[in-house]
Amino acid sequence: RPVTVTGLQADSAQGDRVILEYLRRFGAEVEQNADAVTVRPAPLRGCSLDVRNTPDLAPPLALLAACAAGTTRITGAARLRYKESDRLATSAALVRALGGQAKEREDGLILRGGGNLHGGVVDAAGDHRIAMSAAVASVLCGDVTITGAQAVAKSYPAFWEDFAALGGTVNYID
Repeated sequence: RPVTVTGLQADSAQGDRVILEYLRRFGAEVEQNADAVTVRPAPLRGCSLDVRNTPDLAPPLALLAACAAGTTRITGAARLRYKESDRLATSAALVRALGGQAKEREDGLILRGGGNLHGGVVDAAGDHRIAMSAAVASVLCGDVTITGAQAVAKSYPAFWEDFAALGGTVNYID
């Protein structure tokens, strides 16, 4: 189904707005107007992404790559090793825990997609972005249990309530 997000500003200074370009590079159909973005499903294919200026997007991009046909290379992400967790290691572990293929490199990840993700147990490793990415993954692959899910409180204390209000269901262990 298409997803529409409103209230976005096309001229925002927020670096993570580049996610729209990344989605296009994967092959998603992205339509943007003055205050809304609609993304429509399309066959996804692997690509190469340099996340040097947007490293926090690496965890959800790793999951997207696991669902895309072919190989995706995420580079420019060495500083992710010094976040709340070693985000290169924990992003790779997240993908593998859900049935995907991921290898760490010094400054990034190599992911072989195919969309064969399934449920599993994910250790958030005290990292809010890993916990939120695992929750989003549950929409694609079903039953996901997240240990350390309380880590979302760092950046988004109401995440679990908002996720449930959108219809998401995640089991988590604190």
